[in-house]
Amino acid sequence: MTKKLIFGLVILALVAVPVFSACAAKPTAGVIDLIVNDHNPGGPPVLAIDYWAKYVNDNSGGRLNLKVIHGGALFTGVEEYRALKSGACDISYYVVDREQGFLLSTVITLPFMGWAKQHEEAKFYTLMDEFPAMKKEWEGVTIIGLMMMPFTHLHFSAVNKVVKTPADIKGVKIMCAEATNAKILNAVGGTAVELDIADMAPSLQTKLVDGVFNHFPVLGVFGALEFLKSHTIFGSGGAGINNTPMYLLMNTAKLNSLPKDLQTLILDSGKVWVDKFSELDAADITNSMGFCTKNNHTMTYLTPQEVAVWRDATKTTINDAWIKEANAAGLPGQKVYDRCLELAAQK
Repeated sequence: MTKKLIFGLVILALVAVPVFSACAAKPTAGVIDLIVNDHNPGGPPVLAIDYWAKYVNDNSGGRLNLKVIHGGALFTGVEEYRALKSGACDISYYVVDREQGFLLSTVITLPFMGWAKQHEEAKFYTLMDEFPAMKKEWEGVTIIGLMMMPFTHLHFSAVNKVVKTPADIKGVKIMCAEATNAKILNAVGGTAVELDIADMAPSLQTKLVDGVFNHFPVLGVFGALEFLKSHTIFGSGGAGINNTPMYLLMNTAKLNSLPKDLQTLILDSGKVWVDKFSELDAADITNSMGFCTKNNHTMTYLTPQEVAVWRDATKTTINDAWIKEANAAGLPGQKVYDRCLELAAQK
């Protein structure tokens, strides 16, 4: 064995000792460590979840240590729900997606359901309380907090691109991150490219896609806004195409293993996360729109009559098809859909 090889092995052994010692170290006595997954790389989502985790830790009497891992370093957006349900992490941020087995819970993401305001979370809780089949879709996880995302619009990389009708996006490759949104795009003649949310900016930079179907703040969070020069906004009030629930979830078995007072602390803390996220999100919407104005982006605001064309184009292929699929699965699809419309119309 050469001297060089011996020296290398000695250095490796010296480096390895503290590493293995750290791995073998026992948790601080009396402190329960909880791993929190977050696929967001920065911005309001990260600030809000960090604020929430500190609140829980500070109010646990030193008995909880929530460690948040951001940027999808633990699990990406498409991995996190199954990872949480299996117990691979304890708590996770999550954006509901049809591909994780949800059906009834995606009713609120259907296009042009008539939601006038972003924050209608109480109405979605009402739906879950009224329809046990919807609540059953969440078996194995517990909802700590629920917040509705801002409304979605269409955004394009081409300068001065004006999109007013479905015909204007025929064959245009548009990135989206949820299965329902992919169906919406394909229904109106676009070409949906469904990718993990972290791939938004790279897909624009490499010209894999020509646009994005999402809301304004997320474009900044994932570094995509600088690549998007034109925007089609659905309605002067900004009601958008649809909006999607995002959640703070916990593995139910892990939650139930905690002392009762700590369970109560975590469940009650959901409002802290929602309130902080809402505050930061509102400011981020203003900042995003300001960026567009400062950089002379093309802003196309559709009239109610123009929005109606898009709504008609998706009614049968998306909304009616969703009802038929749910009914065929033995679920109360029509009843859930009708009730969702009623709640959306309530002031």
